[in-house]
Amino acid sequence: PTGAVDGDGTITSCAFIMEQTQRSLQGVEETLIQFFEHHENKITEENYRELRPVLSPETVLALIDEVVASPLALERIARNSYVHSLGFVKIVFLYSERVPGGFELRLHIWWPQEHAEAAAPAPEGKHEHGWDFVSTVLAGLIENQRYRLRALLPEELAIFKHFEKRMMDFSPSQVAQLLERLDQLETLRLAHTSSRLPTRSGGVELIQAQVDIEGLQALTRLSASELETMTNIYIKYSNQREEGSTLERYAPSGKWFVAPVDVQLIPQGETYFHPQELGHRLFIPPEDFLSTLLVTGPAYPDKSSGELVHTTVGKEENSLRERTYYTPDTLRDELLRYRKVLVATYFS
Repeated sequence: PTGAVDGDGTITSCAFIMEQTQRSLQGVEETLIQFFEHHENKITEENYRELRPVLSPETVLALIDEVVASPLALERIARNSYVHSLGFVKIVFLYSERVPGGFELRLHIWWPQEHAEAAAPAPEGKHEHGWDFVSTVLAGLIENQRYRLRALLPEELAIFKHFEKRMMDFSPSQVAQLLERLDQLETLRLAHTSSRLPTRSGGVELIQAQVDIEGLQALTRLSASELETMTNIYIKYSNQREEGSTLERYAPSGKWFVAPVDVQLIPQGETYFHPQELGHRLFIPPEDFLSTLLVTGPAYPDKSSGELVHTTVGKEENSLRERTYYTPDTLRDELLRYRKVLVATYFS
């Protein structure tokens, strides 16, 4: 299968990857540059395990200690760090253009949601990246639902056009409710996988009642098989943010059939590889604390990151989203808060 999870702790032999990585911003950057130079600027299923020494809790604790003690580092990292639209804290320790296409070392944090017991167990939206990445789960359990994108067949495009036309007959709130039922229909399909989402959503019988397949067929004027097909049809909205701008501009960039590949459950302490060719989404229960340390590989020149949605109805042609970046002070507070929780979680 495409993609991999390292469960045996093996580190592939590589002369320049140190067992005890120099755990400083400069040392980690030099190690990563050597890795990419040695591997022709690519992270692959065959070489990703070599980065395990870098992607460790010891590394992230050392980097936090270095950064909070350095006003210059805090200022530089704060300029690239923010709460992502998918709901997690994104802290970019390193962004380097010293290899073609660049690479990043990031810390991602999902804090437990307030009133988590009442929160809906919603997965993040499906999306794809313009680069490969390798990630270690520092805390929690990652559920990674993976998908393969392909162009629509003529009969699939006809179903999509019919669906779009029907959506125009409904109010925005009705469209939102209908799309939620379509998503629940897909959740039913996950009942035959290792996904935790169906159980956390109330179980198969409750989801079936919420979907009301016959009522959904009547609303959309699609057959059961056509609805099943429609759960796999998405429009990609690519992020066309201009460099230096705080505005994310999303514009439609094609229609795709998004076919399920598998569901990975990746526990704390394991490292996994995700290739650019697969789209994905994560399911994080709202009460969970979860964190990952990851390296994103060089960007592919002909690929772009983007969100996947079922319909353009209700979305503006160029929808805007404002990024709110950290300040040096708020970043210091966030890192110190995280350090305390990680130590209690990982080293307890």
